[in-house]
Amino acid sequence: MKYELRENQGISAPLLALMAVATGLSVANCYYNQPLLGSMARDFGISDFAASMVATLTQIGYVAGLVFVIPLGDLVSRKRLILTNYIVSSFALLAIALAPNIYWVWGASLLAGASSVMPQFFIPLVSYNSAPDHKVRNVGIIQSCLLIGILGSRVFSGFLADIWGWRSVYFVACVFMLGCFLMIHKMLPVLPARSQESYAGLMKSLLRLLFKYPYLRIASLRAALAYGSFFALWSCLAFRMKQEPFFASDDIIGALGLGSGEQVAQDAVISSDLKDILPLTATAFWFFIGAEFIVPLGKDMKSPKKVPLSMVLSLGIMGIIQILLVFGFKNYTLWSDLGSAASPHVLYAVNMLGKWGRYWMIIVAIFAAVSTQNSIICSVSEICCGMAKMNLLPAFFQKKNKNGAPYWVIIILGVLTCIIEASGISTGEQVAFLTLTCSLFWMLSYITSHVNVIMLRRKMKNVPRNFKTPLFPLLQIVGIALQVYMMFNISTDPVQRRNIYILCFVLFVALFIYAFIWVKYRLKLPLLKGIGVHQVMMMESPEYHRVHSDLKNESNTNMGT
Repeated sequence: MKYELRENQGISAPLLALMAVATGLSVANCYYNQPLLGSMARDFGISDFAASMVATLTQIGYVAGLVFVIPLGDLVSRKRLILTNYIVSSFALLAIALAPNIYWVWGASLLAGASSVMPQFFIPLVSYNSAPDHKVRNVGIIQSCLLIGILGSRVFSGFLADIWGWRSVYFVACVFMLGCFLMIHKMLPVLPARSQESYAGLMKSLLRLLFKYPYLRIASLRAALAYGSFFALWSCLAFRMKQEPFFASDDIIGALGLGSGEQVAQDAVISSDLKDILPLTATAFWFFIGAEFIVPLGKDMKSPKKVPLSMVLSLGIMGIIQILLVFGFKNYTLWSDLGSAASPHVLYAVNMLGKWGRYWMIIVAIFAAVSTQNSIICSVSEICCGMAKMNLLPAFFQKKNKNGAPYWVIIILGVLTCIIEASGISTGEQVAFLTLTCSLFWMLSYITSHVNVIMLRRKMKNVPRNFKTPLFPLLQIVGIALQVYMMFNISTDPVQRRNIYILCFVLFVALFIYAFIWVKYRLKLPLLKGIGVHQVMMMESPEYHRVHSDLKNESNTNMGT
């Protein structure tokens, strides 16, 4: 399906996403080689200088593409030019992957750099056609993917090369370019030429602009110096980390580029026995809790339909971070040391970066703690406020300040946090016990949510929904089954598992007593009588309370009469 593009008329989300992904994958071609230079030198039996020419020629090619290829976008069809660049880039990357000697790599790298300038087509294209209200946002998305491609390409190439060799990186990159070619061909509309001037005239106009505007010359010089410094650092760093005392592999060079600690030799797999692995799923489950905190805040968003997407993205980002940390742990910290450490993340940082790693991890931990507390306070306060509106909690929970914040809930959460911190919970066993207990509560709530989704989808089929889970009800059934499994295997220690069950039982008894008293004596409702779904949905609306109050007053008036 091809999408239309008109000046200031907006860009469809699929087309914008395609150009964003294509931007990141295209610019990545210029940076795959940086962690691989040492491996190339060893493979071809050449000097470090000869290997470094790969990165240099790639950047020279990129500059040549910016100067000589980009202006062609005004003279010929930009779509045809973009597709041609993807074909050239694919062949260049394939040539590097199959190169018999370094001279092939040099020539193909020059060509790969010159044909990887597609982002410079996409950025003005997005800016020109985006709606005025979304221009900044859309260009920011493209620029963000550009930076992700620059920074993430080295991580990707380093890890891939460490597993399958440096040539595999270029085979995969070639596949990426072919995929971009097919998607661009299918979705991007025809983009006619915009200028009738000759190619020589366009090149002269660039020089006129450079001489006419002094600020343009200064900005260009600053960018060139900063970019040159960045490039020189990374090119030299790859060779240095291959040498004593680092002897770093390609994955470490690509992921970190700054590891100063001593690598340890140990198996990546601690255990292959499922009996040892599966019980740990309950612990791993805790690391992904929190993505749903955005749901209570969805009603205040301009586009509530994007809430499911944001949750999926957050889960994906958390998963990638966990994978990167595991790779780092494996290379710098013994599994036995991690198991016995009170602060394994600090131990890992010190082993990797030396004494400065401690301060780096402290800063990371502070930001993580602040962001976590902020998410919890914002989400839980809205949940409690909503429950108070539905008459499930005392009315003062819904009181808000002038900024719309339920301040009583925030104060209570702050006091509870201080109490927990002051209790002195610091050992690994105590933290693990509380973590697993909280995980058990979350699992029960997830099971309840799954059951609710199944029941509501069947009873209220025609109600409009912002999001519908695919493969209904398969995902819900699988989710319930997995939650039940994790609940029964919450811990490998029988004593700890028993204590978790006891604490949860005590807390549920307390909640039951509260619910009994509240429903029986505060709401004065029958204990086992259900409330209709429609009534609950009305209770979530602010208008419900005004209507409910009016009806109650009217009823009292009639009874008095």
